[in-house]
Amino acid sequence: MVSPMPMARSSPNRRCPSAGRHITAEHALSALLDNYGLQMVSDAKTKIFRVTIKDPAAPPPLVTRVIQLKYMSVSNMMSAAMSAMTDKRSKVVPDTRTSQMIVVPPNRNKLP
Repeated sequence: MVSPMPMARSSPNRRCPSAGRHITAEHALSALLDNYGLQMVSDAKTKIFRVTIKDPAAPPPLVTRVIQLKYMSVSNMMSAAMSAMTDKRSKVVPDTRTSQMIVVPPNRNKLP
């Protein structure tokens, strides 16, 4: 029989296998809560998360991604990236020096 104690002491950044993909425990919990219409809300002072019911009228949270471009210039990709964004809050910031784009879409726009 396996003791539950090592699981309780595991860090949130440890990866757990799930159908061939390795995801963090925090991502797995977030996906589980999303299935049931719940969300994690963090307290800035204590760094503790609370589980609450999602507000259906609230806009989806913004997620920042940095995309490294290898075979295309940032200036050529800017218009395509901006046209793909449907939310008014979305942003695409180019960095021509490093050939990277900083993309801030809502969480519902899936990016790698």
